[in-house]
Amino acid sequence: MARIGKKSNVKFKLHKELVFLVVAIVAMIVATIILAIPSESKTTCDELNNAILAYNSTNSTSYATIEEDHVFDK
Repeated sequence: MARIGKKSNVKFKLHKELVFLVVAIVAMIVATIILAIPSESKTTCDELNNAILAYNSTNSTSYATIEEDHVFDK
């Protein structure tokens, strides 16, 4: 049976491997957040595609949308 009420005498030790693991996990989280931010060209392309789709739906036209490898300046 498990002992209830007895305090554990094992002290927590902070090892360098644990520190490296925590730092690596934090670095991966930060890299994921930074890489998930869309670039300026992607935002511009999405904005232009939304405008093209809105124009197509209101005027019954069929203009093609812009591919992501094109770069446009406003």
